[in-house]
Amino acid sequence: MERPDSGAGSCAPPGSSGAPGGVPTVEAASRDETLGGNVRMSYHVAIDLGAGSGRALLGSTEGDRLELEEVHRFHYTARASAGCLRWDWGRLVDGMGAGLRSALAKADARGVSLESVGVDTWGVDYGLLDDAGRLVEEPICYRDHRTDMAMERAFGRVPREEILARTGIACH
Repeated sequence: MERPDSGAGSCAPPGSSGAPGGVPTVEAASRDETLGGNVRMSYHVAIDLGAGSGRALLGSTEGDRLELEEVHRFHYTARASAGCLRWDWGRLVDGMGAGLRSALAKADARGVSLESVGVDTWGVDYGLLDDAGRLVEEPICYRDHRTDMAMERAFGRVPREEILARTGIACH
């Protein structure tokens, strides 16, 4: 896996040509499964990224029943790079890829296909892409000190009470 700061690699979405690291695509496993009558069992992958660890879950639904099985867990840390605290993008991609491969192997062993992949992340960190869809630099971690005074600057423009009234978010 080439690192984004090397200028190579791609952040192409799963299922597009050139998925990094041999990550399986949903299209690679698109068989339809029907269990007797009209009840259809479906299988899905959830990737959950937290503040230092991630996991892949294989979920199955049948009617109104949901089952979840953790198929992979991985760890990553934010580290100083180029003057900021950044997430290790290569380790994140490797962990997600291993999770997808684990989920696909479990589904294949059961003779079923995967229908979707969803990713839940931090919600505040992001990566910028260039015109070719490559990651420009590793995402800066929300814990980076560049944002230490951001709330105080915001309160200087919009009072804390107004933010609460407009958004319902109590800022401390």
